[in-house]
Amino acid sequence: MMRAVWIGISAICLVVVSCSDDSGESSAAIGGGGGGSGGGASTIDACALVTASDATSLFGQPALKETGVTTPDPGLIGQCVWGYDAPDNSSQLLQIQVYNKDTYYSEPPGATPFTIGDKGYVAVGGLTGVDIGWIEKGKTVMLSYSTIGPSVPEASTKVEQVKALAKKVEAAL
Repeated sequence: MMRAVWIGISAICLVVVSCSDDSGESSAAIGGGGGGSGGGASTIDACALVTASDATSLFGQPALKETGVTTPDPGLIGQCVWGYDAPDNSSQLLQIQVYNKDTYYSEPPGATPFTIGDKGYVAVGGLTGVDIGWIEKGKTVMLSYSTIGPSVPEASTKVEQVKALAKKVEAAL
């Protein structure tokens, strides 16, 4: 049931940022190309950018690959979702989404500027967790970490680790 909540939250996030057409350019695939959907454009293997090892390190528990949100938006050229479910239904979720244009970039209210890519932000909140978004070489990248439940750490305690992971992704793009 918790996974359905996370998928629902992810779908809402996608709707909020999916406000452009699909006429942009995209980069060549990194690591082979199975990470997302794209409208005739190259894809990015987002699971090569944020690996199971990265997620396991952040979670402090073994990460399992989750199903990403399916979306008709052809601008989504890469996505990867990692999760951990504790026995008491507490959970952790780490996801990355890459869009083919910078027009998908939108800073949420209350976000703090973050020096990454061409322009970036960090937003930290209760239900939303840690969200980092940035523009990188004409693409929009979003990295999100969230937790729910008593037996996992509060997402806000991992801001620096998520920032470090974002910097790793930036270097790989």
